[in-house]
Parts: sequence; C-alpha cells; structure tokens
Amino acid sequence: MALVTAAAVAGCDGTPPPTVAQPKSVSKEHQPLRARVITLKNQLDADPYSADVRMALGLALLDLADPHSAERELSKALELGLDPNLVLPVLARTWVQLGRPKELIATYGDAQLSHPPAAADLKAALGHAYANSGDPVKAREMAEAALKLDPGSAGARVLQAQIALSDRRVDDAIRIVDETLVAHPDAVDAWELKGDILLLLRNDAGAAKAAYERALDVAPGRLTVRSKLISMALGQGQLQLAEQRYEAMAGLALGSLPQRYFKARLSAAKGDLKAAQADLKVALAEYPKDVRSLLLSAEVDLRLGSLRTATDFLTEANSVAPNVARTRHLLAQVYLRSGTPNKAQAVLEPLVRMGSRDATAMALAAEAALQSGMGFVAARLYERAAAEEPNNPRYRAALAMVRIGKGEVEEGLSDLESAAAADPSTYSDMALLTANLQAGQLAKATVVAERVAAKQPMRPASHWVLGYLNLLSKRPADARRLFERALELDPLFVPAALALANLDLDAGDADRARSRFQSVMALSPNNLDAMLALAEIQFLTGSNVAGVTAALEKAVAVHRGQARPQVALANHLLRTGEYRAALQVAQKANSELPEDVTVLDALGRAQASTGDTVQALATFRRIVTLRPRDHEPLMRMADVLAARKEFPSAIDALKAAAQLRPDLLSAYVKQVELLTTTRNWPEALRVARDLQRRFPNDPRGLHLEGLVFSAQKRWGQAVTAFRDAGKRGESSELTLQLHTALRAHGKADEARKLADQWLTSHPKDGYFLGYLGEVALLAKDFSVAEDHFRAVLRFDPRSVDAMNNLAWLLTAQRKPGAVDIARKALELQPSRMDIADTLSSALAGEGQLQAAIDNQKQALERSGGAPLLRLNLARLAVQAKDFTLARAELDQLSALGKAFPSQGEVWQLRKQLP
Repeated sequence: MALVTAAAVAGCDGTPPPTVAQPKSVSKEHQPLRARVITLKNQLDADPYSADVRMALGLALLDLADPHSAERELSKALELGLDPNLVLPVLARTWVQLGRPKELIATYGDAQLSHPPAAADLKAALGHAYANSGDPVKAREMAEAALKLDPGSAGARVLQAQIALSDRRVDDAIRIVDETLVAHPDAVDAWELKGDILLLLRNDAGAAKAAYERALDVAPGRLTVRSKLISMALGQGQLQLAEQRYEAMAGLALGSLPQRYFKARLSAAKGDLKAAQADLKVALAEYPKDVRSLLLSAEVDLRLGSLRTATDFLTEANSVAPNVARTRHLLAQVYLRSGTPNKAQAVLEPLVRMGSRDATAMALAAEAALQSGMGFVAARLYERAAAEEPNNPRYRAALAMVRIGKGEVEEGLSDLESAAAADPSTYSDMALLTANLQAGQLAKATVVAERVAAKQPMRPASHWVLGYLNLLSKRPADARRLFERALELDPLFVPAALALANLDLDAGDADRARSRFQSVMALSPNNLDAMLALAEIQFLTGSNVAGVTAALEKAVAVHRGQARPQVALANHLLRTGEYRAALQVAQKANSELPEDVTVLDALGRAQASTGDTVQALATFRRIVTLRPRDHEPLMRMADVLAARKEFPSAIDALKAAAQLRPDLLSAYVKQVELLTTTRNWPEALRVARDLQRRFPNDPRGLHLEGLVFSAQKRWGQAVTAFRDAGKRGESSELTLQLHTALRAHGKADEARKLADQWLTSHPKDGYFLGYLGEVALLAKDFSVAEDHFRAVLRFDPRSVDAMNNLAWLLTAQRKPGAVDIARKALELQPSRMDIADTLSSALAGEGQLQAAIDNQKQALERSGGAPLLRLNLARLAVQAKDFTLARAELDQLSALGKAFPSQGEVWQLRKQLP
C-alpha cells in the first residue's frame, strides 16, 4: 500500500510526550536546530550516560531531518533504561522513516506499553510499517487498536487518512484530516498531510501552501514542511522564491541534511551540475545513507551522461530503502538506456505485481518487455497503466505504438490521433509523427511537426524536427531557416548545429561547418556532443587523422566512464584501419561498461577486424541476449559467420534479422549473396521473389532477382529485372547493376546512354562516378578514369579509394602529383597496405627509388610479409640495381611454390639478375 507522504510517521506535533525530561539548558523555542544539537552533544560529552539527554538529542536530530543519527541516540536512550513509553513510539516512527518496516514489525510488533497514548502511538507507527510492507489488513487493525487505546490519538487518525488514500478514497481522507484538525488544531502531521493531499491529489498549490505554512506556525523547525515548500517553488519555476525559502531553512538548520540537499538541488536547477555534484558529495560524506541525496546524485549524473555512477547511486538507494518507488523507476530507466531490459524487469517486479497501481512502473515494465521482444506482455502492461491513469496520454500513445508494431497500423494511427487531440503536451504528437514517418506518410508527419512547433515555439527541438522533415521533402532552404531558429533559441543545441554543418558541407563550405561546433565549444568547452561532432567534421573535411584521434582521446579523458566518446574513438580507429588500437579502446570500455550494447558492438567489430572471429561471435551473441528485438547484432553475426565460411548459419542469422525487420534490404541482399556463393540459384531466386510478393510496389525484390541472374551470367534476364525495378524506384546501386548487365550483354551504347542520363540528373553521385572510373580503368582508358576519380574527390575529398586509383593512374601515365595524393590517402588510412604499395610505385615513378624501397619495406613489415608487396619490393630492387635485395625477396617468393600464383613474374624478374 503506497502512502502519499512519510510525514505522518514523524510524530503528532514534533515534541516528545509531556513526561519526557528535557535538559534545562535546552530551549527549543530560542535555539536554532543545529545549535540545539550542538548543545546537547556538548552535554553528552560531559555525561555520556544521560538517557534524558540522548532522548532529547534524538528528538532534535529528527527535527533536523537526520533519522539515521536520531535512531542511534534513541536506541542508546532505551539501552540506558529510559522508560519505553517515552522512547519506543518515537523510535518506531524513526524506523519507518528509515525504510525498515519489516524490522520494526519483527522487533516491536508484539511490544506492550503501559501508557495508553504511548501504546496508541506505537500501534500507529506499526500501522505505517504494515502499510509500507504491503499488508493493508494489518495496517487497519493497528489503526483500530490505536484508537481503542486512545480515541483522541491524532497519529491514529492520520494513519486512517493514509489508509483511505491508499484505497483512493481521497474525500474520506480529507474528511478524516479535517476532523483531526478540529480536535487537534496543532497536529503538525495532519496539517502536513493535508498539504500533501491538496498538492498531489487536488492540484491546489495555493491551498497546499497555506496548509504547510499553518504547520510551520505550529512547528517552525519542521524541516520536512520547509523542504516541501522549497520543492513547490522549484516545481513552479520560481527559483528566486525557492532560494528565499532555502535561506530561511539554512538560517534555522545550517549543516543539516535538508540544507545540504537543497543547496545541491538549487545548483542543479540553475544548471550548475558540477556544483551540484560537489554539494552532494559533502552531503553524502556526512549522511551516506540518505535516499534523497542518493537519488539526486543519480539524476545529476544522468544529466551529465554518467550512467555507471548513476547506477551505483541508485543501487545504493534501493538497498537502503527498497520500498521507495522513485528509486526503482529511475534504476529501471538506467537499465533500459544501457540495453539491459532483464535488469529493468527485475527491479520493477515488486511494483507491477497484480493489484499494483503504480502506472509509471507498469509503463517502464512495458518498455522493458518491448526491448525483450515480448509485445503481448508490453500491451497488457500499457493497458494496465492506462486503466490506472486514463487521462494520461503517454500510456494511450504507447499502447497505440505497440498496436502499430503488431501490424495493426490503421487502428494504431487512429488511436494516436485521438491521444494527440487530447494531449496538451507534445508527447502524443511526437509519437504520431514517428508513426507517420515509419508508414511513409511524410506530408502527415510534417503537419504534426508544425503543430508541435506551434505548441512549443520556444523549444529548439520543435524547429529542428520540422527542419529535418523539410530536408526529407527536399526543401533545404526552409530546413536551414528552421535549424538557424533552433540555434537562436539555444546556442548549445548541437543537433541543429550538426544539421547546419551538413548543409554547409553540401555547399562546399567546410570552414563554416567547423565553425558551428567551435562556437558551441566556446560557450561549453567540454560539451560532449560538440566534441564528437567537431571531430567528425574534421575527419570529413580532410583533417589529419592523428589530430582527429587526439580530439576523440580528449573527449574520452574529459568524459570518463561514458560510452559515447569511447565508442566514437573505437569507430574512428576501425574506419582508419587501426584495428588493434580500436580493439584496445573497445576492451577498456567494455571493462568499465560490461553491458553497454554500443560498447559491445564496437568490441565485436574490432574483434572481427583483427581476425578473432570466435570472440566476435560470442560478443554479438551477448548483444542478441541483451537486445533480442535488435536486428543489427544478427547482421554482424552473419558477416562473421560468412567470413568463417559457415554459410548455412550465416543465412539463418540473416533470416532472423529479416523477421525482426521485414523491410531490411541488406538482410535479403546478403542472403542472395551467400546463396549465390554456394551456387544455390533456386533458393536465391525464391528469396528475391518472396520479397516481391510481400512488397509488390518496392523495387528491392526485382533488384535482387537481377542480382541472381547476374551471378548466373544470364544477362538478358538480369537487364529486364533491373529495368523493371527502376520503374518502381531508382538508386545508385540499381543503376550501377543495370549498367554492368548492359555492358556484359553487349549493349555498350545503351550502357553509355544510361550513365550519361544518370550523371545529368545526379551529377554529385560519387558512388556511381567511382564505379565508372573503375570500369574505365579496367578498359585501360586512363584519361576517362582519371576524370571520374577527380570528380569523386571534388564531392568527397576523403575518398581514399579514389585517391589510390588516381595516384596509380598518374603514375601509369607518368603525370606529376601521384606522390602527394598517395601520401594523403595513406595519412587518412595508415593501415591500408595497398595504398602504401601505390605510394612506393609513385615514388619510383618520380625517380625516388631509395625512398620507394624504404616505404615498401615498411609496408611489407606492417603487412606481415604479404607476397604481392614482396613482389613489388623485388621489382623496385631490380630497378634500383640492388640485386642482393632483389634476390633475397625473390627467393622467399619462390619458396611459396604454388601457394603464390604469380611465380611466372618471379621467374621473369630472376632473368634480370646478373
């Protein structure tokens, strides 16, 4: 049974029973709380065995919102022989505050006190313990027993009100509280509970504030009430008022836990997260088990992107107080973000059992079920959440998305439309926008995005989304205007800066693209999004690879323990061919974040790149376990299995990926490739035609059919299939395949006409230009090939393949510039030994034979003795008349025998030796 507030367990009026002996030197009315605690501690130094002083100190510490320390003093007072009638009711309430209800029931559930009011207070505390342990029947029994012992017990009446709230009888709860306040106008607990009801259940902030202020009139030292007033101000965005209320608290209880906690919370509200971290560190050093500070620490770390430390704080908070739902909610969110839905389900399980009314927990559990591939379970959980909060549009929208995922597209879209119409926020709108995009309804998605921007004109993300849709609609000028507006609203909104940088790059303005992120970092030097984006822009615009690596290494150092910078660094090293270095980065990240799916993906790819296919498969299988609804790890597995020539297993993995994503073309293409590799033409054709049946208006099925015919050299049928596919949708790849098939079918003129038409309508298609360059290269039409590769580099200055081919062509034609181009390509991808080989040839072509030999030796060593590199080294040595070197290299090649098929060239070179 979830109670609205824990305030009711703090005692009826914050003071001990009338018979408690108060040290004469202590005056609650005239001393600030912290000063009173210090005075009592000084008295204990003088007389450590004074039970009265320990009792008074325990009560003062409770007023100071330090139940952990209070519990120690109250327990000691009991041990020293103070009357249990005085101590036990307060100690019991303290244990409930500390989240130890079961321990209280086990220890004092049968305790009998002789003083009826004290016995009633103990029963009331036990009632709260039973309620918090999920036993509403015993909670009611305790309330009835307390009222029999003391019919006027305010504590028992407050418990009754709490029980009414747990039964959702809000009107009854308010009636009970009001009746209690008539009989006990100074009952602080009742005033505080009334404020909670008015604020949380009646949404009447003004009346709640009045109730809280009345409670403070009775007990000015009631820090729980002061805390709620500060929280109210923060929740209403009244930062100045919150600071004023905080100063009043600090003046009363400087150094107290609430004072330290709200100092951190105010820092976080101002956006100074580092200051908040420092404040919380101080608070937790003195109060390491405080759940609120642990939760706020987790929330701050989540905002900073530190999932690992956030998880640690939340785990500790959950161990201290396992019945706090907020902790479990946050911990589940962290597990969902890190791709471990099984852990999220485990932590939410106590909150979603049958009979539970925690709609938030049900929605989170539904998301975990979706990540685990249990759509039916997710739908049931969203239905339960929506039943508990029928006016919450988020649950209705989520349930509609589940229906769409199950194939009930029209029904789901209709539900989303209804949810969006009733939702004053933009949550349902964004869900509807996403669904429309997935359904290919770009115009409808744009209408929704315009509605979102109208609802939230000052939110940068609204303009960014609308700009993105304008880009999809091929309206770049409108998109740029919207992205610029997003940056005006928030100069640190990196998605808009990234979108504008991409537009700048398309316009050939690399300097302006870089300046976008330099501006962001001038305002926020360690902004992770900006650091990663700037590194990417530098890479795309031809910056030194080592410089990009250094920039990413800095991001890793600044944002320690985070996955994104480490994954970005590993990806960068993989794409530049630094496979061993990438593996080291991924391994380190995995040791810090063993269940982060993005880290595991980088690790698996690095393992595969370094040839460790066994470990790569194990890593990708681990991801499949963590994310059973994710197709990507299955695709990765298929690649590794294919590399190991385990073709049936690879095809099974591809089929599984296609089941998860029926529109995933690459899954079908790779199936066809593997089936053609094994010459299983009928099955390959069946896959292609199956895709045609399921998506009759989609070009991909016919495209695959053309690939199958091409593999069999049935060029006429391939041409027909590719042309039919083009009628349903054109693409670079499809045009390339048709061009190849036409040439192979003897239709050179048609192929030439096709290429001209395509480049006229797609003049910046570097992919197709590169293909034409390779066709010309094979035909030894070097001048045409050179023109094509130069065109590729105009549109993609970092295309190392184009650079490598161009350098080779210039060398073959004895034209200048080959060395510089090859060196730049090798700088971009230092591990590409084919580029190093081209550089050696280019150096030799310019008469730098010794430099060519030295470069080739380095390439040969780095490659582990690649025979083709060795052959070129021998060729260079013969050219330089270094016959000793040439003979040594040719001897090694001869020793390979038939394992090296170019023995004829080896023999020809030997003939040139003296």
